[in-house]
Amino acid sequence: MFRIYALDNDAQAIVLFEQALKNNFPFDHITGSLLSKETIPALRKHIPDLIIINLNNLSDAGAEFYLHLQEDKELSEIPLILIYDPARQSEFNDLLSQPGVAGLLPTPYENVQLVVLIRSLLKLRKARLDLSIEKTNLEMLVRKRSLELQASEIKLDNFLDSSTIGIWCFRPECPIPLELETEEMIQEFFQSVCVECNAAYARMNAASREQIIGLKLNKIMPDTPDNRDYFRAFIANGFHLSDGISHEINQAGEDKYFSNSFHATIEDNCLIEAWGTQTDITASTKAEKELTEKTRQLETLISNLPGLVFRCRNDSNWTMEFMSDTCLKITGYQPAAFINNRDLTFNDIIHPEDRKLVRDEIQKAINQNSIYHVRYRILNKDNNIKWVYEHGQAVVSDQGKILALEGIIFDISDQILSELALKESEERFRSIVEFSQEGIMILNDRAEFEYINNMASVITGYTREDAIGRNLDKFLTPESLKTVMEYNRKRISGLPAPIRYSVQGIRKDGKIIDVEISASTFRDRSGKIKTLTQALDISDRLRAEKIQSVLYNIARATSTARNLDELYPLIRQNLSEVLDTTNFFLALYDENTDLLTLPYEVDQIDKHTSFPPGKTLSAYVIKTGKAILAKQDTIEELTSQGHIELVGSPSQVWMGAPLKIGVKTIGVIVLQSYTDPDLYNENDLNILEFVSYEIARTVDSKKAEEHIKKSLAEKETMLQEIHHRVKNNLQIISSLLSIQARDSQDPYTLDMLRESQNRVKSMAIIHHKLYEGKDLAHIDFQAYIRSLVNYLVSSYKIDTSHIGLQYDIKDAYLNLSTAIPCGLILNEIISNALKYAFPDKTGNIFIKLHNLGDGLYEMIVRDDGKGFSPDVDISESSTLGLNLINIFTQQLHGELDLRSKNGVEYRIRFHEKKKLESYNAGD
Repeated sequence: MFRIYALDNDAQAIVLFEQALKNNFPFDHITGSLLSKETIPALRKHIPDLIIINLNNLSDAGAEFYLHLQEDKELSEIPLILIYDPARQSEFNDLLSQPGVAGLLPTPYENVQLVVLIRSLLKLRKARLDLSIEKTNLEMLVRKRSLELQASEIKLDNFLDSSTIGIWCFRPECPIPLELETEEMIQEFFQSVCVECNAAYARMNAASREQIIGLKLNKIMPDTPDNRDYFRAFIANGFHLSDGISHEINQAGEDKYFSNSFHATIEDNCLIEAWGTQTDITASTKAEKELTEKTRQLETLISNLPGLVFRCRNDSNWTMEFMSDTCLKITGYQPAAFINNRDLTFNDIIHPEDRKLVRDEIQKAINQNSIYHVRYRILNKDNNIKWVYEHGQAVVSDQGKILALEGIIFDISDQILSELALKESEERFRSIVEFSQEGIMILNDRAEFEYINNMASVITGYTREDAIGRNLDKFLTPESLKTVMEYNRKRISGLPAPIRYSVQGIRKDGKIIDVEISASTFRDRSGKIKTLTQALDISDRLRAEKIQSVLYNIARATSTARNLDELYPLIRQNLSEVLDTTNFFLALYDENTDLLTLPYEVDQIDKHTSFPPGKTLSAYVIKTGKAILAKQDTIEELTSQGHIELVGSPSQVWMGAPLKIGVKTIGVIVLQSYTDPDLYNENDLNILEFVSYEIARTVDSKKAEEHIKKSLAEKETMLQEIHHRVKNNLQIISSLLSIQARDSQDPYTLDMLRESQNRVKSMAIIHHKLYEGKDLAHIDFQAYIRSLVNYLVSSYKIDTSHIGLQYDIKDAYLNLSTAIPCGLILNEIISNALKYAFPDKTGNIFIKLHNLGDGLYEMIVRDDGKGFSPDVDISESSTLGLNLINIFTQQLHGELDLRSKNGVEYRIRFHEKKKLESYNAGD
């Protein structure tokens, strides 16, 4: 049913118009009404589907109504038909042009036209209403769906945020063409950016969602071979993958493993983006890797174990379920031969005599719910017996049922043989230890003796029964005990400590002995610390070393002491290293005077310088030639027998030893005590007797040395006097020649006398140098040459400012036999040079004398004068000077080389003479 309002200013026209409409529209609700603003509320109350207005009777009120109608938003949308008079159209142009006018009907009109127009507009109204309803319904549906979608999105977001599965979307910067090579495409994948992800994915990467979005894939997933294989599988599977494993590094730097299922969005043959889900499988992956590694390690361990690892049933055959590869080495059979008793049972190879033992031990342990240990024999594939050691335990179910036995079997054949050998070795070692020349002791952690051998008993003076349980402090001096305990403490703590060192021990009888010990710590089977000590009594060795040192020092004192007065105190000082020398004297016996002289005595009571030996104890020792240790009883016995008579203060103990040179006794050395009868013992007597031989040799040697020195001093004095007298005699001869020369007027004779005087002077200078020198056997020839040359220059009245003298003399110390011929040779050469070489009184003389080694000397004398005349044959010259030079060279057994070029050069080589020879030219 449609509602139509017909509006007019004329009430009668309204009735007629309304009736006409009803006739044509019997089913529609048609209402007539005047055009006024009061009609507006009625229209709002009953919204019509069509309004018809007759404009022909339009008044101002009607026009106002029309304006109000247009202003009302709801009513302005109702289709409107305007009936107007065409003659008055100009009046209605503004109204007719309004947008709400749906139809125009000019008058007069036919009802059919009106009906058609109304029906068209009503249909249009209905369509619009239907459309509005549909629109409203659609809007409501859209709103509903939008709300549902919004709720769904909220639920999805809540689900995604609460999900433990990571959800992600990565998008490349530019779509990736599918025709790219696989490796290029993978490289682009690593450059793609995360554009979406949930909180779970962010948490898996140790970051927030905001931190992950925008990150490139290569910042999350490293470009590794494994991850490239992951993408290759994705590409090969058509750009989707289920349960692919990726290895990634989260933002905290931790290694992570993820299971990913994802697919790519493909458009226009390009990869646009990829969506996927991710599950953290790091723990399981690492556990799997650890399990794999542990399995590998276990397999490696089992394969490298020296024993046979097995699992078997607890049946009569010990049916094997598993055996390691060591089975072949121990039994000679492959493991497979025993598995499920394929070729033989393990019970078959157990020695028949040991089968019951094995079964009883294993069943006993099973009943006690404990681990079993059993040693038994097996027969290997070659039917040889092997000893094995098996330990294992039963594998029991929760219901208490024995499922299997598991354990390991070791080949102990070598150990059994070693045990037998060890047992034999221990017996042999025990025998060696017992009869060892070193004391062997074992102490516990309280420093108490647990074991000592025979030699340790000898060293300490304690029997084994007495020593066991005693503390170490009973055997060592306090200082030595402190040292031993400190070294033991360091050794136990792992600190460096001497292994071998010397201490002082206390024997059971209280005697102090020197002991060299070697100590080491060990733990016994119970884990307690023990100390193994080896001890060696070195008292005798140290005493012997000290005696050797004393003997050495006494012998050395012979060379260091200048005389016997210095030697005697040194003897006592060194002897005090081994013996008490508080009362000490050394007496020497002179057979010619039958006197004992005491060159050295240190005594608390008696003082002697010399006395007749008589029947003193010293005389008794000299007479018998034997050392004696005399205490009161010995002295009284010797006195009663008439061998000795008491002289001087009585001693509590007297000990003397003879001083012998060969079989001859030259004196006695004595030690005594006036207060302590036990000061010396037999060992001390042996020491004194032993060192007395060195003392006798030292004293005799020093006496001989002093005698030789005295004799040598006398001879040196006499020799010096001889040189002095020879020099004086030569000087007298020189003076006589000088007097003779003054009386001669013949130039030739005068010259001969002067040369003879020079030759005598050259010999006199040598004796003068020997007389002045400290060495009477050798002369410093360098000083001699200079003295001789100076004398000759003065003798020939040469101006030394015109004659140059040059010397090159090294290591020239000649004995008298060599020096005199050399001096005479030099005398002749230098005299000839000064007399004949320099007519103009200017020139140089060069003198060289070198020691060439092994007693060989070279002497060169050269001048740069006029030299020999060319008419003179040097080798045939018979002048006295050259003859003397040749003669003295022959005396020296030397060689002469004479040259005359730019002067004269004499080159003579000779050996120093070994003994004193005559230098007489005629000899």
